[in-house]
Amino acid sequence: MRITVLTLAGSRYGLKLLNLLLWDGIPVEQVVVLRDRRRLRLRWARGSARRVGWPVVLGHALWGLRSPFHRQGDSWRGKRLVPDYHRLATRVDSASSPRAPECLAALRAGRPELLLLAQTGLVPRCVLDIPTLATLNAHPGILPEYRGLNPDQWAIYERRFDRVGCSLHLVEPAIDRGPILEVRPYTWRGDETLDRLAWRLNETCLDLLAGACRQRWPAYLSRAAPQGDGRLYSLIPPWLWPRVSWNLRRFLATR
Repeated sequence: MRITVLTLAGSRYGLKLLNLLLWDGIPVEQVVVLRDRRRLRLRWARGSARRVGWPVVLGHALWGLRSPFHRQGDSWRGKRLVPDYHRLATRVDSASSPRAPECLAALRAGRPELLLLAQTGLVPRCVLDIPTLATLNAHPGILPEYRGLNPDQWAIYERRFDRVGCSLHLVEPAIDRGPILEVRPYTWRGDETLDRLAWRLNETCLDLLAGACRQRWPAYLSRAAPQGDGRLYSLIPPWLWPRVSWNLRRFLATR
C-alpha cells in the first residue's frame, strides 16, 4: 500500500509518526513537508482570534511553552528518533501550504492510496480527492461529541470524564468530520495532570494512525461509521483552566 504523510516542517508529531511507521516495518512512499510552518500557524492563530480573541490565543501559546512536555530530546519510547525525512520515506517533497499548486503536484506524483495527516490543520477538497483509499486523521477527543480544540479539557470542564479519549476518522473538508473508524476512550491511571493527559492523548493518536496502516485495506473501511450530532469547540478560555484543574483533581481523588 502506498502511504503518504503530510506534515509541518519541524513537527515533532509528524516525526514521531514517521519513526513509528519505520519501527513497525511499514514503508512510507512519500512525505510532503509544509515548509512555511510559521505562516500557517499565524493563519490559524488569526482565525482562532476572530472567534475567541487574542488573549485566549496568546494564553494558550504561553501555556504550551511552560509545559514540561514542550522540550523533548532526540529519543522517544526508548529509541533514538531518526530526524532525516529521506531516511523515513522513499520520496520527500515540500510545499508552502496544503493549497499550494506544488503540494497538489507532489501528491499527484506520489500517487498515494492512503494519506495520513500529521497535525496539518484543514486541508482542501482537492487534496482529499487524491488518495485512492482514504485520508486519515487522529483526533484527541471523542467524536462526534467533542470536535474542535481542547476536547479533553472541555470534557473535563463538563465533568464527562468517560468522554475523554481519541478518535480515528476519515477526513472531510469540515473540521473533525468524516466517518469514524475507531474510538479509544482514555484509561485513567490516577496520576494525570492536564499536561500529562494531553501528552498521552497525542501518543494514542499516533498509535491509531500507525495501527490503521497495519489493517487490511480496503476491508478496514467497512467499519467506518457516519458521525452523528456533536458540537464544535473553540479554544477553552484560560480563565476556565482553574475549574478544569479542580474538576480533574476531584475526579482523581474519588477513584
